[in-house]
Amino acid sequence: MITRPFVTLYILMSIDGQITGPFGKAPAAKNSGEVFNELNFDDKDGENFHFQGWLYGSKTSLSYFTHEISSLSENNVPVPSGDFLPDQNANRYYIALDRTGKLGWESNLTAYNGHSANVLEVITEQVSNKYKAFLREKNIPYIICGTTEIDLELMLSKLYSKLKMTHVMLGGGGILNWSFVSAGLCDEVNFVIAPAIDGTTDSTPVFNGAFSKNHQPVGFKLKSIEVYEKNTILVKYLVVKENI
Repeated sequence: MITRPFVTLYILMSIDGQITGPFGKAPAAKNSGEVFNELNFDDKDGENFHFQGWLYGSKTSLSYFTHEISSLSENNVPVPSGDFLPDQNANRYYIALDRTGKLGWESNLTAYNGHSANVLEVITEQVSNKYKAFLREKNIPYIICGTTEIDLELMLSKLYSKLKMTHVMLGGGGILNWSFVSAGLCDEVNFVIAPAIDGTTDSTPVFNGAFSKNHQPVGFKLKSIEVYEKNTILVKYLVVKENI
């Protein structure tokens, strides 16, 4: 029985597996970025993905979509227990994993490449009522998943049962990507590979197990390879889960 959405890791990376860094500014990578955006966000093409939500970690959210909250209201407004889901009919959600409650959203909407999405916060039980009140004031929905660490299985179950999501995109960063893959919660990985590298040592790899105790190797089964103009490649793998 299906109890969670299908999870696809879909990401733009350099030849050497980096997802951040100056490689994206190389002229050779320009077309790769365009291919990535068109496949992900152009719903006019039936061959494109139709994600109902994008999953991102707090570091990625802080880097590209919002800022760290500086202060919270001192008013002790009572906050009801449980999840907060005021509107369950959004076309697409930006799902921000924010276990400590530090993302300072300006509104309940964000945008990527000109496409808007409703913000959905995934928090833990340790998050303060003041932060929950902040989210409620902004009309930002949230689901509580885990005590101090986000319970990924519970999160996916709630996305499926409460918000009717059947397909979500995993977009990083590397720590979150590894957490999903190593737990057997990622079903497919799609890499748009830009024909560029930059040689930097502080960039983010597509998978990062630095904070994980699980370093069991994970295998993949090739699904397809597509070659686009100007040397861009889209590689799709299914995750082999026998040993996870």
